[in-house]
Amino acid sequence: MRILVTGGAGYVGTRLSNALVRAGHPVRVLDALLYGSQGVRPEIDLRRGDLRSRSDLARALEGVDVVFHLASSTGVLREASATPAAEIESVLSEAQRRNVRRFIYGSALDPSGRHDRAVEQCVVEANSAAFEATCVRMASVCGPSPRQRFDLGANAMAGSAWFDGRIEIPADDVTVAHLTMTDAVRLYLTLLEARGPDIGGRIFEAGYEAMNSRELAELIRDRVPTPNGVPAAIEVSLEAGRFQAASRFDAAPLEAILGFRPQASVREMVDQLVQLIELGFLDRYDRDIYHNEPVRPAPIAPSRTARLLERAARAFPASL
Repeated sequence: MRILVTGGAGYVGTRLSNALVRAGHPVRVLDALLYGSQGVRPEIDLRRGDLRSRSDLARALEGVDVVFHLASSTGVLREASATPAAEIESVLSEAQRRNVRRFIYGSALDPSGRHDRAVEQCVVEANSAAFEATCVRMASVCGPSPRQRFDLGANAMAGSAWFDGRIEIPADDVTVAHLTMTDAVRLYLTLLEARGPDIGGRIFEAGYEAMNSRELAELIRDRVPTPNGVPAAIEVSLEAGRFQAASRFDAAPLEAILGFRPQASVREMVDQLVQLIELGFLDRYDRDIYHNEPVRPAPIAPSRTARLLERAARAFPASL
């Protein structure tokens, strides 16, 4: 099967794309490369492009059997007339026109901790016998990636604890469910191999290990060394947390229908991040390269940090 991963140079996308290559699939990536292409394996057909460009999308879909739609417009300027639902409808329509057989949409949390239900509905309504469309709502993903992010819950806390000796938690101490990077990739591979009738037209939920901010901070404080050897100080922010609806996930259908259970823990993801930092593969957590914010398009040639991340990928083949 030839597979297209939109957003395949992103945080989860690089891990998934590389795993698909290791599994023997020909993989193509369509990505705007706003944050570079570090960690994308050379065997991957990497296309720089914009999903909102019909020509870019059409070329990327040529000869493709399966689409993993992970691309997001979060942090990217868009015209006022454009909406996520309109964008996904355009992608779905072109995929159907190109005879794509399976479409798997990764529904990520928005900045408030919610999923875009309108987009999810567009996906499942497109399902048919000839076009198997499914959606999975992802909890807060944590763990290492060749395109590392330190602007996400557990990752951000681990970086702050290591480099600054402090962990900041929101005033309202919200509860958030998690999905480890290891299990996120396993879940996508499970959806790839599943029977069409088992996944077509369904919205699955993947969220485990729900913890409030203090519980997560205490876990990280106990796992992450600090510059002076003193346990990281947990400080309460004056601001409320941005996640307001990210703790309720019903993952039972994943196990009942697909036999999927999580195999990794948040604790293990934090330990992997610590290993990468200790070995010098990750720089300070507050560097722009680790944050999804509007930036100028980065050159495809890897930077020094990108080369460090690629070395990390080779050093930890089982996890990256």
